[in-house]
Amino acid sequence: MKTLQGFAAVLLWVLVLLSFTANAFMLRLLVDARAQAAEALKLGAQAVSDLQAGTVSTTLRVDRTDPLQLLIPAGTVLPTSAGRIVLDEDVTFETNIQLSFDVPVELRVADTPLNGSLLSTKDFLERTYTQWQRDPLQTLLAPLPAAAP
Repeated sequence: MKTLQGFAAVLLWVLVLLSFTANAFMLRLLVDARAQAAEALKLGAQAVSDLQAGTVSTTLRVDRTDPLQLLIPAGTVLPTSAGRIVLDEDVTFETNIQLSFDVPVELRVADTPLNGSLLSTKDFLERTYTQWQRDPLQTLLAPLPAAAP
């Protein structure tokens, strides 16, 4: 019976040591995961900042035909190479004009409605990263930082 109790005590100690080792290993994995998550927060904040500082560039192509109606009222003086001509009556012109040109467009992301969302996202990522750097032991237990008002 004493042999069985001795064996049970040894087995219990082995189980305790295995449990301690497994817990230490799990704690190490959690610390590594926290460090990787903190780095991801930092990189995410930088990516949002880069996006916010970026621009969207494109060229709009205008190629269309529009009707043009023009009325030159009577009494208008028109200069010509032969002298000046005064119109006795209204002159109406109706034609189509071809518009064909390119318009370069460059929009700064910071000047769009998206900027507010980017600012709050960047702020949240930076606050969370700062919290994780300042208090690493409480990171897993602490609540996420509240959004700025």
